[in-house]
Amino acid sequence: MKKMTSYKDTKSGFDSNDSDVQVNNSTQVLLDDLPPQKIVKELDRFIIGQDDAKRAVAIALRNRWRRNQVPFPLRDEIIPKNILMIGHTGVGKTEIARRLAKLAGAPFIKIEATKFTEIGYVGRDVDSIIRDLVDAAIVLVKEKARKALAKKALNFS
Repeated sequence: MKKMTSYKDTKSGFDSNDSDVQVNNSTQVLLDDLPPQKIVKELDRFIIGQDDAKRAVAIALRNRWRRNQVPFPLRDEIIPKNILMIGHTGVGKTEIARRLAKLAGAPFIKIEATKFTEIGYVGRDVDSIIRDLVDAAIVLVKEKARKALAKKALNFS
């Protein structure tokens, strides 16, 4: 596993004219025709460096999307995989995760957790962390439903 380089050695930039990726109104990229190479290119718009990490998360996102396309009864046979990002402070782990969640239209929360978090000695307990993630997901779903209803209302009138 290659270590992530320091954020201090890289620069982050944004140029909205660089992208050939189709984005809908909720800024979620349409993943049906988005191979890992285009996901990496979209991440390159915001994150400089970390090529190995961007490639790995792009492949993971595409694989997750492909698993969701499998008929429901077969999904139980496919074991989902998760991502664990390890690196020094400031190397861009959070930014990569945040941008990837935005591409996928998934909720994202940032929590500082330690080995003591699980038992509630330091920081927030795991229940409150999970509650925050569920709350973020509910807001995301309600926002999508609101936009769908607004679009339907515009088409109806």
